[in-house]
Amino acid sequence: MSTHAPQSSSRSAADAPRLFRRLAAAIEGSGDATEFGPTASALQARLLERLQRDLLPRTAGSHEHLVVGIVGPNNAGKSLLFNSLVGRPLSPSEPQGGATRRLVGAAHPELFAALAAEPSLAQFPLTCLHETPDGPLEAARQNAEDPAELLLAPIDGFGGGGLLLIDAPDFDSILAANRAASESLLKVVDLALVVVTRHTYHNELVVRFLEGWLRHGRPWALVYNEAYEDESITRGHAEQLAAKLGSEPVAVFQAPFDIELQRGTAGAHLAPTMLGDASIDLSTWLTGAEGRRLKRRALSASTAQLAGDLAALRQELEREAALAAAILDTARGPARLVAASVASRAMPPGPFLEAFRAVADRRIAPWRRAMRTGTRKLRRSLEGLASLATGTSPATKNRKDRAHRELSVAALEAHHLAPELGPYLEELTAALGADAPFWRRPPALGPGDGSEAGVATLQASVSADLARAASVGAPTAADLADAGDERILASFEEVCEQLIEAELDGNRKGGEALVQFGVDLLHAAPIAAGIGTAIATGGLGMDVASVAAGGLGVAMADRFTKFLGAGVAREARRSWRDLRGQVLCASLVRLALATTAGPLAAASATRGERAAELAGLEAELAKLTLPVNGSSGDHEQAERIDNP
Repeated sequence: MSTHAPQSSSRSAADAPRLFRRLAAAIEGSGDATEFGPTASALQARLLERLQRDLLPRTAGSHEHLVVGIVGPNNAGKSLLFNSLVGRPLSPSEPQGGATRRLVGAAHPELFAALAAEPSLAQFPLTCLHETPDGPLEAARQNAEDPAELLLAPIDGFGGGGLLLIDAPDFDSILAANRAASESLLKVVDLALVVVTRHTYHNELVVRFLEGWLRHGRPWALVYNEAYEDESITRGHAEQLAAKLGSEPVAVFQAPFDIELQRGTAGAHLAPTMLGDASIDLSTWLTGAEGRRLKRRALSASTAQLAGDLAALRQELEREAALAAAILDTARGPARLVAASVASRAMPPGPFLEAFRAVADRRIAPWRRAMRTGTRKLRRSLEGLASLATGTSPATKNRKDRAHRELSVAALEAHHLAPELGPYLEELTAALGADAPFWRRPPALGPGDGSEAGVATLQASVSADLARAASVGAPTAADLADAGDERILASFEEVCEQLIEAELDGNRKGGEALVQFGVDLLHAAPIAAGIGTAIATGGLGMDVASVAAGGLGVAMADRFTKFLGAGVAREARRSWRDLRGQVLCASLVRLALATTAGPLAAASATRGERAAELAGLEAELAKLTLPVNGSSGDHEQAERIDNP
């Protein structure tokens, strides 16, 4: 960390609460149903807890007392030290150790009342130790449902109103609840009192548990219990522990070995004194002038830890977005080729026919256009009579016609797709196999973060989707139909009109006259068919006749298309391939990844946005300056929160 005066680009400490609230809101919104694994969720929970339990209360303006937590391995003397500092037995202390199973604290009655009145400042769910049904010592022997719950006792005269002292269970306990309580305490303490003995100071469990909490400069003091008479041994052991932790203690205290303490004799008292100056005892030091400086250092450490976890969450969201995009891109690559091939072979003739009619109508004399208008009206009247005879309303008929058009397109595509689906799924199965590079993650966030298991679960879901798709067989029209088909058909018709207009504006002599003659036949064919059928069937077969005449019109339009040249047809087919191919590609991916395509698409779209939002907040957090060293006023020093 670098210490320097605030610059104009920095954000002052007064901005901290507002920034922390914005961070909490953004982080809370970064988890959703598209989560692949527990890594992002674990980071999200850790960040929210740090903000809500630690940083927001710290910066609320009235959080001025010093929070001191006593932590250490089993049978180091933690509860005995706590009871000795408080002046009464509140936490169970036994020779074999391990009796305290939850957080137990002591505070002056005024501080107790203030914390009870303002839960947002308490940093712990509070329960009055004196009001527990089984008595203080028995209550402390039972694990709490919430590891952060604090059994707090108001003690007259304790700490002068500026000290909250908390005893924690063993952090090397085999009980997960005990470890969780110690971790919960270390997240919020201003000062960690680490209690070790000559048998445990070099314990790797001690180092592994503490190094993560102390890495960013959170202050800690060492209490070396059962010390040798030779102070140089205590000093050497303290230096070894500090070197392993990568963090120097703000003070070292020692308590000599006492057989009565070892036996747990009633009334035993532990009174550590400062190494190198035995006139300073631990109790006096805790209530001295160090409190303000330690609180500011703890605030700086908490903010640095927040910055580290925030960067890790942003990186995890970026990885999840990249993973989702990589899987979908892998599925879309061959799907685009298959979709283009199918769409080219399944181009519907209807829009092309309508384009002929529209263009021809625009390019003829008014009298001839009026004649065609009359012909269309007569045809619609005949179709209306047919609908009336069959009991079908015009609106219903229009819906049926639209659905028929969409289904017809999809049915033709399904026919052409059937032989290509199997090879596509085989290619995709190979591309998304276990050896695919995007399944390989960076090292896990930490022990038990579950990141590898989360990716393995996603990979299994993808494999199951592909196996399911392969077992279903040939696709149906329903698999390929899409609500946007009608819009695609309309867009395709517009493209065809432009192509036909451009071709007729060329130099093809006689071509337009022949096209116009053909269009007249297209308008007249349904009428002739309808009148003939009406005479023959008494009006009952006009609907069928209209459909048959429409098929005749399409065949005739296909003939007249040849007068426009192969270029028009080729360009029309290419346009249809581009328009419909996108929808077909999406349908293919949904067929292959039935349960995972939706969540993957959502993750790909949202994770990047979330990561970008967090990156902006990271930049603001990096500019935040916090006062240190207990200074105040215009000339106070400030510490920039480095983003690790």
